[in-house]
Amino acid sequence: MTETPKPNLLFLFSEEHHPDVLSPAGHPHVQTPHLQRLADEGVYVRNAYCATPLCIPSRTSTLLGRFSHDTGIVDNDNRLDRMGDQPNLARNLRESGYRTCHIGKTHLGTSWDETAERLDRLGFEESIATRGKIGMAKDWEGDPYVEFQKTEGIRQRFVEDYERRAALRRQGDKSDTQPSVLKPDQTHDGWITCRAVEWLEQVQEDRPFYLSVNWAGPHVYRDPPQEYARLYSPDSMDPPIEDPMKDAPEWLRARQQEESAATGPGAWKTIRAAYYGQVSMIDNGVGRILKVLEDRDLLEDTLIVFTADHGEMLLDHGMIGKTLLYESSVRVPFLARYPKAFPGGSRPGSMLSLVDLAPTFLEWAGAAPLPVMHGQTLTPLLTGREDNRTTVFSEFKGMKMVRQGSWKLVTDPEGECDQLFDLTQDPDELHNLAATEPGKKTKLKQQLHEWICSTTAP
Repeated sequence: MTETPKPNLLFLFSEEHHPDVLSPAGHPHVQTPHLQRLADEGVYVRNAYCATPLCIPSRTSTLLGRFSHDTGIVDNDNRLDRMGDQPNLARNLRESGYRTCHIGKTHLGTSWDETAERLDRLGFEESIATRGKIGMAKDWEGDPYVEFQKTEGIRQRFVEDYERRAALRRQGDKSDTQPSVLKPDQTHDGWITCRAVEWLEQVQEDRPFYLSVNWAGPHVYRDPPQEYARLYSPDSMDPPIEDPMKDAPEWLRARQQEESAATGPGAWKTIRAAYYGQVSMIDNGVGRILKVLEDRDLLEDTLIVFTADHGEMLLDHGMIGKTLLYESSVRVPFLARYPKAFPGGSRPGSMLSLVDLAPTFLEWAGAAPLPVMHGQTLTPLLTGREDNRTTVFSEFKGMKMVRQGSWKLVTDPEGECDQLFDLTQDPDELHNLAATEPGKKTKLKQQLHEWICSTTAP
C-alpha cells in the first residue's frame, strides 16, 4: 500500500477551530483559499470528531491513538507529566527512520517540562516548542517565542496587551476583540508559521520527515493583527445557533446564562469577525507551507493532514469555548491531501475520529503499530475504496457521546437529562428526543457501554 520511497508526513493542527469556519464547509464569509486547495486536491471529511473537546486530552489522545478514559488524561491540569514514556506516534515514526519535528504549541501532558529534551524523549528529535496563547504574558524561561519577542524589542508591548485582556476575563468579560499590537509575523501564529517554513526550507531529503505544526489560534485571545482584523465586517456576520435550551440539563442552562452574560448582547458579531480573521491568518500560514514544499519539489511526495484539537462554540447555543459535546465543540475540520493515492475533490460522508490518525500515519510510514490503538486506519476512506463507517464516539470527563448514522446521544454526567438528536432532521441540535425515542436512546446507551468496555485497559 505505501509508496516507495515512504511519503513525508505533514500534520497541520489548529487550536479550537469551529468545524464549519472554513471555505470547504461552505462558510458564507470566511476566506480560506489554501484550505480550499487542500479540499480540491484531496479529501474533505465533514463528519470528523475529536476524542475529547479540550486541548491536552485531545492532543494526547491523538498522539497515543487512545481515548482519554483509557489514557487517564481527561483535563488540562499540566502540573504532572502524565504522558510519561507511553508508546506514541512520534516515537514509532522516529524508530522507523523518520525525521520527526514538533513546531508550535505543545500541551502534550508533559507537565511544564515542555523542553526540547522532554520532546526528544517523546519521539521528536527536533522541536521548536512554545506554550499556548493564554499564558504567554508569563516570562516562560527558555520559551523560544518569548525569547523572540525580547530580541525583537516587542515583549513589553505584548505583555501589557495580554495583561489587559486577562484582566477583562477575570472581570467576567469575554467580549474583547481588539486587534493585536504586533505585526503578523510577530504574533504567536505568525511566528509558528515562520519557524515551520524555515524548517522545511532547510530539511535534508536523506530520509522522510514527520513534521507536526501546531498553531496556537484561533483560540482566545481574539487578537488577529490589523490586516486580518479588517477582513470581516461585524455587521455582515452569520448569526450563531439560537437555543432557549428548554430540554437541556440544568447545569448546561446555567453555563449558557453565564457565558451569554460574559459576552453581552450583539457581541457575537465582533467575536465572529475577529475569529474569522484569525482563521484566515492560519490559512495564510498553510499557503506559505504549501509554497515551500512546491519550491523544493516535495509537495507531491508529502501526505498532508489539516485538522484541529477540537471545535469552538462561537456563541452557538449561547456559549463560547469548548468542553461540550455539541457539534460546534466536538466536531473538527479535516482535510487530507496526497494525490498519489487520494482522489481530489473527494467528500466522503463517513465519520472519523482523531484517534484514527496514529494508525493511519503509522501505516503509510510502514512503521510498527502502537501496542494499543483505539482508532482504525483511514486509508480505505481517504483512497476512496470504502466509505461505510457510521459510528463515532467522544467524551469529556463524565459526558459521553455516540453518533450512529444521523442519531446522536449525549449522556449527562449528573444523570439529570440525556440529550438525543436526529441530526438529519435537526442539524442545530435544538430538539431533545430522549423522552420520545426511548428505544433509540437505550440502543445507543448500549453502544456507549460496549465502547467503554472495549477501550478501557484492565
